[in-house]
Amino acid sequence: GIDFRDTEDPEIRSFKCDFEEYGYCLCITDTKGSHADLTPDYDAVRSEMEAVAGYFGKSVLREVDKADVVKNAGPGTNGSQFFIVQASEIPDGMIDQMRGLINRGFPENTINAYCNSVDYFLRTVNKDVSALTTDDVDAFLTEKRLGGLAPQTYNHYYSSIRFFYKRILKTDWDDEDIPRMKLDHSLPTVLSRDEIQSIIDHTPNLKHKAIIATMYSSGLRVSEVVHLHYDDISRTNKTIHVRESKSRRDRYTILSDRNLDLLTEYWFKCGKPRDILFPSSWTGTYLDKNSINQYFKKSAVKAGIKKHVTSHCCRHSFASHLFEDGVDIKYIQALLGHLDPKSTEVYIHVSNKSLLGIRSPYDLHKGGEA
Repeated sequence: GIDFRDTEDPEIRSFKCDFEEYGYCLCITDTKGSHADLTPDYDAVRSEMEAVAGYFGKSVLREVDKADVVKNAGPGTNGSQFFIVQASEIPDGMIDQMRGLINRGFPENTINAYCNSVDYFLRTVNKDVSALTTDDVDAFLTEKRLGGLAPQTYNHYYSSIRFFYKRILKTDWDDEDIPRMKLDHSLPTVLSRDEIQSIIDHTPNLKHKAIIATMYSSGLRVSEVVHLHYDDISRTNKTIHVRESKSRRDRYTILSDRNLDLLTEYWFKCGKPRDILFPSSWTGTYLDKNSINQYFKKSAVKAGIKKHVTSHCCRHSFASHLFEDGVDIKYIQALLGHLDPKSTEVYIHVSNKSLLGIRSPYDLHKGGEA
């Protein structure tokens, strides 16, 4: 590999720079030791990584926070911040072209997901872009389908590659020859109020506890809670201003009294953050969404919950419990930020019917008489 220990930032150490074999570079910035008070220069790191990629004739596609990699990195690395800069198989001009076209109607996460999926497809096919055919796509997707890939993931690959072929390569594409997978329309998992409270009680970290309580009490997506800022919380109006929504539209949702007390405790005990409400303790930037899902699942296991859960269950449970409490479905739709009312109506099917006062006609039938 190539060592960039000559970097001007004394905190940066390059680690395992091997684009030829792996297509990525893993870097470490020290956060402990004699220079622990220094702030790593991440722009300098990226510049060095771009130099590595350029050396191998590639471009930098993405940066991914990998703080959790520390547990597998071997001795002597505790307290270090990891992140990966991955080289792309997509030619330079095409990356910019893809980002420019996608950016007209999609959030940054979707743009990155499209580019990463196309990049993975190109690595798997291992052909020059000019030699690609739709047969390569068919073979790639067929292998994924036969391998048991979930329909949602399959269709994500489908959409990404289809966009690349039609909009970038200007290749004919027949949706009948290469079809999407049909989705399974399963009902969302809803937790009871006691189960939600048990998960919160079994979450020892105060920041994590506040995040879970905020997702449930206000119906937030995990992507929305990680992007909250201090100024988004209104103690006076008891509202939360949601700015980074999936639908790219701002909205307000409710702020519960109990959650406000928990947020206040968190704020005073965890550094009084004035910008990002829940900053990463590693980088000071936004938290990794996957990490939230991981500790939510761990807390659910500790709480003795057997059903399959993700952090998104907080949002499902919020909507279902509001409906059980008699809140009009239109207000729930507004609080969730759903553009299509059909997205909200699913909670009619998963709510506890006994709480809604609905009785079976069989129970109302007396003595076998009609």
